[in-house]
Amino acid sequence: MNLAQSFINPAGEIVLHRRKITPTHVERSLWGDGQADSLKSVVDTPFGKVGGLSCWERIHPLLRYYEYSQSVEIHVTGWSPLWKQPKDVPIYGPDGAPLVEPLAPDQEGILYADIDLSTIDFAKQMIDVVGRYSRPDLLSLQMNTELAKHVTTKQHT
Repeated sequence: MNLAQSFINPAGEIVLHRRKITPTHVERSLWGDGQADSLKSVVDTPFGKVGGLSCWERIHPLLRYYEYSQSVEIHVTGWSPLWKQPKDVPIYGPDGAPLVEPLAPDQEGILYADIDLSTIDFAKQMIDVVGRYSRPDLLSLQMNTELAKHVTTKQHT
């Protein structure tokens, strides 16, 4: 199952650890929901702003919108090995063009791609979902970033 992600910097330090905010289907029988601290999904790296979401989170519209608002430049997703997954999944740039040739279904390996972050600017000229095109005067996303606690203490004055 793909229920957590850790982002590790070149020095080997964990710079972000997040849990999947909502376990999917059978995952719910074992794991609970991620908390507010799991909303942050983007970190600065020497390669650019890298973000990631787990499994079905990548198609969650509001969570993706929040990832965009964190200025993600490189999106990485993990997919559960529960069902047989093809290995020939292409890797795309922001313009929709494939960045590398996919592996054949019977191959295992690591795909490497050279990326040009300036192509993001070109894509954003067409549609910038958290920029000019977002219309925050009409639509907005409200988030709760407070960690939920089972017990809180009220201070008496």
